[in-house]
Amino acid sequence: MKEIAMILRFVVIALIYLVIFRIIKIMYMDLKGVRVKKLKEFALEVKGAPKDANLGSLYLIHKVMTIGRNPDNDIVIKDPYVSGNHARFYVKNDKLFVEDLNSTNGTFVNGKRISKVEKLQEGDIIEIGRVSFKVLE
Repeated sequence: MKEIAMILRFVVIALIYLVIFRIIKIMYMDLKGVRVKKLKEFALEVKGAPKDANLGSLYLIHKVMTIGRNPDNDIVIKDPYVSGNHARFYVKNDKLFVEDLNSTNGTFVNGKRISKVEKLQEGDIIEIGRVSFKVLE
């Protein structure tokens, strides 16, 4: 019992030192003017949708997001024209891309069906099923 208590004391002390070290490191970086590069974020604004979707809703994209009808997607669209795993959005080198995941009805960018990865720009309109999104930076 004494051994367990001694081990727990060492673990707690180690955690306290770790927290103090992180605080000092952050303060040092702040004093030296070191800034961590913030990832560029993009947003998708719902512009057109069936009655059960929220017009004007925003979805922030800063890494990788999937969209589809299945509940395991980051953006779930309950539309029979949307495949279970329909498309993937991701940011690479501060640029936004969309990739169709072999969906049945396709993914459209500015009215054109895409077959591979497509680079997106601010103002582009993406159509997935009966839902359309506008890219915002």
